[in-house]
Amino acid sequence: MSRVGRKPVLVPDAVKVTIQSDKVVVEGPKGKLFAAIPKGVVVRLEDKQLLVEAPDATRGNRGYQGTMRAILANMVEGVSKGYEGAVEISGVGYKAEMRGTDTVRFLLGYTEPRDVKLAPSLKVVVDKSQTTVVVSGPDKQVVFQTLAKMRGLKKAEPYKGKGVKYRGETIRRKAGKAGSK
Repeated sequence: MSRVGRKPVLVPDAVKVTIQSDKVVVEGPKGKLFAAIPKGVVVRLEDKQLLVEAPDATRGNRGYQGTMRAILANMVEGVSKGYEGAVEISGVGYKAEMRGTDTVRFLLGYTEPRDVKLAPSLKVVVDKSQTTVVVSGPDKQVVFQTLAKMRGLKKAEPYKGKGVKYRGETIRRKAGKAGSK
């Protein structure tokens, strides 16, 4: 059996879980999330704990059991506390700005600005200096996928460190050309 899949997911008082035949709905103060239940996996709610089981324990079902348990744990944490991440921009003239409520525009040294569309569940804040973008929301996958999209526009390069990096990420710096002696 899966070790991860056997651990129960504790459901806080502020979170409401509804289990239907093919999906699980988790509602809380931060939002509402859905997840499809894969075939071969059973989800039960007992005493404010979500239990994930694989009745016929084939290799695939055990894998789905652990995956489903991790997804449910992320959903419960997301609707109760939420997830947050940030990217930092460094380089002369590089900046980010909000365009309306659903787009972040990046100026990263290209001839055209780069736009990133946002999911409706996300809350994005660009700081005053326009060099830090903070993304928060209830869905872990959506938050960190959006951050990865932003970082992918122009990854920080190793010589001067110009570009977009995650908050707290360290860029290994390289020495430039030695030049003639």
